[in-house]
Amino acid sequence: MLPQWMGQLGQRPFFLYLLPVFFVLHGFTESYYLVPVVDSSLLLFKYLVLTLVLNAIFFFVFRKNICRSSLFVFILLTIYFFFGAFHDMLKNIWPASFLIKYTFLLPFILSIVVVTYILLSKAINFARTFAYLNILFVVLIIFDLATLVRKVVAYDRNRQLTSIYPEFTLCDTCARPDVYLIVADEYAGEKTLNDLYHFDNSAFLEQLSKRKFFVIKNSVSNYNATAVSIASLLNLDYIPYEKKNLSDISMRPVYNLIDTNILVPFFQFMGYEFVNNSVFTVSGQPPVATQSFTPVKARIIASQTLTSRVLKDLGFYLINWGILKGEDDDDYAVLRNNEKIIKNIKQRMLAAKKRPTFSYSHLTMPHSPYYYDRNGKPYAQSDVSNGKKNEWREDHYLEYLQYTNGVLLDLIDFILKHAKRPPVIILISDHGFRHQSKAPREQYDFYNLNATFLPKGYSAAFYDNMSNLAYMRSLLNVLFNQHLNTNKPEKFYVP
Repeated sequence: MLPQWMGQLGQRPFFLYLLPVFFVLHGFTESYYLVPVVDSSLLLFKYLVLTLVLNAIFFFVFRKNICRSSLFVFILLTIYFFFGAFHDMLKNIWPASFLIKYTFLLPFILSIVVVTYILLSKAINFARTFAYLNILFVVLIIFDLATLVRKVVAYDRNRQLTSIYPEFTLCDTCARPDVYLIVADEYAGEKTLNDLYHFDNSAFLEQLSKRKFFVIKNSVSNYNATAVSIASLLNLDYIPYEKKNLSDISMRPVYNLIDTNILVPFFQFMGYEFVNNSVFTVSGQPPVATQSFTPVKARIIASQTLTSRVLKDLGFYLINWGILKGEDDDDYAVLRNNEKIIKNIKQRMLAAKKRPTFSYSHLTMPHSPYYYDRNGKPYAQSDVSNGKKNEWREDHYLEYLQYTNGVLLDLIDFILKHAKRPPVIILISDHGFRHQSKAPREQYDFYNLNATFLPKGYSAAFYDNMSNLAYMRSLLNVLFNQHLNTNKPEKFYVP
């Protein structure tokens, strides 16, 4: 026999709507400082609407039995919301077990759903279950609110900043210019172009100098592979694989390093809006981020859900199996993506904004496929579609590099013309040209492009032969009065 107050709690499925409240509140509390209240509120609204719609659908599936539909939807949402945490727990306990594989997990989840449906179809009395679930989620929400209040009361800006990276220091008086990081993939350095191909790129470098860019002579990347180089650049340090054989490197942890980098949170701490115009997921923003109903910053919370995890872990296979649409077989997908990135940069510049912007853009050029010659005349589709075979075409690479020069100058001029205040523009390549078919030499993989436009009042501390890591650390020292060690000259070859 239930007490009277528990009997009353057992009459209404409040827990069904308290579940998404708890999920979002818990994620917001864990990610305090990183997820705005407005974004979290919009995410909660999305989940509450989802809950309402699902409950309405299964209300009719269970022949207008609100008790059964509420419990069934509760089970579905519990699996959906907490799959990521459950999967991580399994990976920590049994890292090499079949239990962590999706070939086991997805059928197991399906079996749980089917068994739950059968059991609920026969169940009659739900009062005790309703009462306990209502009490449970009220207690959990109160606990998270208490934790959140403690975090708010104990808020310390310096502690927050050093939690991102211990070497960061506060600078509340620093100016905050817009910062545009533009990566030109596989853009070879002047030394490579001169030594191996006797190609003179000085006209382009002179155009940059005319626009007040500081060009680092003989600049080098720290790695000769895109993902590893970007992961290192965005984390201001060598990646954890530095003492291992890089020929066996796994890319998934590297992509995670890009996503969970420290550079973007630093800019966000400084009050910047981050815009991802790259080919990677960065700080929760997908490649060439598009507006969706889930706010970008709230994706930190949403990333734990079942669909987010499946898409992240199995997306490659889903495309290969034809379940999701991919563009790997589209010869002009890279070209369209470059055009989309440039268009997005320009549109964002013209839009009204209240906060300074940190924009990371990654153009897959002059990297293959080589679409145009120096005059913008397109190559035949047969030349473009030969993929790996044509990336060794040094003549096409040099032609496309000259075409890329024009694209980059046009983009730079647009930024300088439409910037509402003098911006910082970083034009850098992740590595040099790696396909020297005539004379392959490892050292030339690293010589790259590195040029910077700084507003008046900033004094560049750059030098010849500077590495990408040393450069980015030095730039933060210049812009935000940091005191980062710039002795980062090592280069690591990825076969």
